[in-house]
Amino acid sequence: MHPVKFPPFSVLAGITALLAARAVEAVPPQHPRATAAPSKDLSLLADQPNFPFDPSTSAKCTWWVDNDGWISCTEMLSEWGISLQDFRSWNPSITAQCGNYVVGRSYCVEAPITSTSTSSTSTTRSTSTSTTKSTSTSPTNGIQTPQPTQPYMVGDCDQFYLVKAGDTCATIGAAYGIGTTRLISWQPSIGTSCQSLWANAYVCVHTIGFQPPTFNSCSSLATDKTWGGNKDAALSAAAQWCNTGGGGSGAYGLAAAKTGCYNAPLGVNKFEFQISNNFGSPANLSVAKCKELAQYLVNTCERGGSGSQEGWRFW
Repeated sequence: MHPVKFPPFSVLAGITALLAARAVEAVPPQHPRATAAPSKDLSLLADQPNFPFDPSTSAKCTWWVDNDGWISCTEMLSEWGISLQDFRSWNPSITAQCGNYVVGRSYCVEAPITSTSTSSTSTTRSTSTSTTKSTSTSPTNGIQTPQPTQPYMVGDCDQFYLVKAGDTCATIGAAYGIGTTRLISWQPSIGTSCQSLWANAYVCVHTIGFQPPTFNSCSSLATDKTWGGNKDAALSAAAQWCNTGGGGSGAYGLAAAKTGCYNAPLGVNKFEFQISNNFGSPANLSVAKCKELAQYLVNTCERGGSGSQEGWRFW
């Protein structure tokens, strides 16, 4: 027999929405961070240096910062997520502690980086702006990668999204069924709070072979009855609830939840299914995904329980 209601899920913390809600701040012209104002005026970024520069600077530099004294070397690197190692490789005149960052000089903040693991050379973008030419690259996995991309994107991406002004990690994640932390893990330069998401650049929204993991917490309460002879009926009820017109699938508002309740054929119990949106943004649940989530606990938990998959919670 089935319990009247699955027990509440009490393990997962609600930090996703907090991270997801952070909108992106302003960056160089072609790649503005979508909605918030910049914490520093870094408008002195350009594809050509306006100040003198050290002759040892990378000859392949594609973007420059003009040091007018407004921001320190370490602050500039932190603001754009550029590693000191990369910055020094492009600007050999910079010392180990980001020293010799001279006011009135221009410095390279984007250039090709030679991989140490292979003999080929690949381009890794820093968090400064690049050209807006519409191009693509073919990495070793054979998948065409559109350009420009969010810096430090993973190399096994097979689906991309062009970020627009006003987008957040939450809105992008909700649209593609991935959590904010997942999106950040595929392009760490976004920042742990999604503060450095670029507009007018591509982000990875799916990697080769990725399947979103599903977690559950099965009930162990004796008061929650086993499925018994009602299991097949419970699976059928879950499918009925998720089908078009059943109420379980479709649009979910911010933090919205939907519930379906059906009579069990054996005994006096009922089947109750609930799914909630924890993406931090409105989301849409397909019929197939709804069935997957609603039937998951019937198939994996003897007495029901609760579970999660990316930004979806269900019990």
